[in-house]
Amino acid sequence: MVNAKEKGKRGESMWVKTLRFFGWEAKRTGFHQSQMGCESPDVTCEALSPIRFEVKNTKLCKIKDWMSQAEGDCKPWEIPVIVWRHEARWVAILPNAEDFLEILQKSDLKDLEEQRQINNKPKKA
Repeated sequence: MVNAKEKGKRGESMWVKTLRFFGWEAKRTGFHQSQMGCESPDVTCEALSPIRFEVKNTKLCKIKDWMSQAEGDCKPWEIPVIVWRHEARWVAILPNAEDFLEILQKSDLKDLEEQRQINNKPKKA
C-alpha cells in the first residue's frame, strides 16, 4: 500500500529539483507545514515570490479541493499555483486566470520566444 505522506514528500522533492534545474533555489517546507496553525507552503522559492506552490503527487485529480486549499492558504498578495505530477510530467494550475495574465504582463515574452526557438532548433543528421 502506498503511504500518502511519503508520496507527497517525494512529489515535493521532485518539484524542488525541477525548480533548481531551472536555476531557482528552492526547498521543501517539510515538517513545519504539518504543525497545527502553520501556514507554510509545500515548497518555498524566494526568487519566485509572490508565487505560492501547492504540490500534488497523485493520479486522482481533485481540482476543486486543490483550488480551495491553495487559495485558502494564500496571503492576499500571493498567487496560488498548484503543481501536479501527472503521468510523469508537471502540470501547473492557476485558480485565477487574472493571476496568469498578470504574470504574462510582467514577463519578457519576446526573450522567452527567442530562447525557445534557439533551444528547439532541429538537430542536424
